Amino acid sequence: MRENTPEVGVEVRGTETESLPQGAEGEGTDPGEQLVLHVAVPVVNPQSNTRDSMVDDDALVGRIPVANADTPCADDLLDAAVVTVLEERVTAYYPRESEDEVVALVWEAATDDWRCEEWELDGEFEVESGRRDDDEAILWEPDGSV
Repeated sequence: MRENTPEVGVEVRGTETESLPQGAEGEGTDPGEQLVLHVAVPVVNPQSNTRDSMVDDDALVGRIPVANADTPCADDLLDAAVVTVLEERVTAYYPRESEDEVVALVWEAATDDWRCEEWELDGEFEVESGRRDDDEAILWEPDGSV
């Protein structure tokens, strides 16, 4: 992680390749698979109410699709440019340069709420300036330099 490393024990618990749902097909090495990042966020009384998270001791572990990703945020498959954390909020940013917009999958771990956000790009997406909040710590980038 970079300079804004969270001190609350948020950690990346690895990645996993998963089969895409029936009918979804992408462009990656295996067009039928997506890469999913597992992020653990310590929360008080963790409870999971979605298929995209699970309880592990005192943490809630979220499944964040990051490459060739099937998300509820778009009809097509997306590739994340960065995954960030701010306190108990984890955000995956998926820039769509061809459409001049950024789609974000946001997970509020404290409540296990997932939502999608999108906004227009003014130029090219930059990891350092394209995030919603400057205090977000970078958890993951595609080149693995976290």
